[in-house]
Amino acid sequence: MVTGQDCITSVAPQCDRDGVCPRTNVMSKAAVAPQENKHADRVPSEPSPARRQKHLGLARGIVDIADRIVGDVSLAQGGVAALAAMTLYREAAFWAVTAEHEGPLAVTMDEALGRVAPEVLAGPAEDAFAIERIRDALTRSFVASALLAPAQRVEELRVLELFARRAVTLLERADRDGRRRVLRRWMPAALLSMALVVVAAGLFFVTRRDLAANRPWRTSSTLPDCDLAYTTCQGQSVNIFFHTLEEESPWVEIDLGSVRTFSRVVVRNRRDCCKERAVPLAIEISGDGSSFVEVARRQDVFDEWEAKFAPVHARYVRAKALRRTILHLEGVSVR
Repeated sequence: MVTGQDCITSVAPQCDRDGVCPRTNVMSKAAVAPQENKHADRVPSEPSPARRQKHLGLARGIVDIADRIVGDVSLAQGGVAALAAMTLYREAAFWAVTAEHEGPLAVTMDEALGRVAPEVLAGPAEDAFAIERIRDALTRSFVASALLAPAQRVEELRVLELFARRAVTLLERADRDGRRRVLRRWMPAALLSMALVVVAAGLFFVTRRDLAANRPWRTSSTLPDCDLAYTTCQGQSVNIFFHTLEEESPWVEIDLGSVRTFSRVVVRNRRDCCKERAVPLAIEISGDGSSFVEVARRQDVFDEWEAKFAPVHARYVRAKALRRTILHLEGVSVR
């Protein structure tokens, strides 16, 4: 556990050549302070085995901690746990990316990525979106992350998780096989290309294909005393994104912005309480927002329901309970 005692930087005894202090794992003042032109004439040194081993150990350990957070809590609404995991995956990626850097250690992610060859970052034209998505996720500050919408946090968390995992895997493989010189030359390209393959595929079908992501929505009613932007409702911590009053056939409606083609809707029920309130549940669609047609129905209690149907063309998607009840869900995706 990292506490306030671990962040004291006024004394940095016996900090190593990379500016990392024993036991505290914080940067020494000498490493953080501007170096001016101190290294301007220095010939880049070979990456030291000590740096490589240290960075691998740090990256591996931090990924393990982040994985525990991801595995222990629900991240569906992109709350505080998602923010913590995002920060940890970014830190793990930093240690992995800099493990094979020559010369003085980078002190920011921007600086670390700046040492990657421009042609590697640019990539082929068709991959520009995924490359920029990776760079944005890695360099975003914790303040900027907190300002993201919950759905955007979840999407970015997956980008960071995949990248950090792949970075650690490549480091472990190189360390085991002893191919350090090859890794030093090609690791930035390998990290980005391998992450790109995974993330580009995942983002295309998850981020790009979730037609409901970041789209406006409305409900038939709203329960007072709920501040779901801060995941609280009547004084309790919750993961739902809306909560209606008890009424006849409550609903939530998503505006896709224009007529779109889709063939399934994924509904994530509230999992901490009262799952039975959401059934029976119907999925309805409309082109004009006034006349709706039912395309799927669920009678049994569920955690997550993937409603599949023949491709339809519609702008509005509505999940509606078919009785007098209260409706609250964790998420709705349209694909």
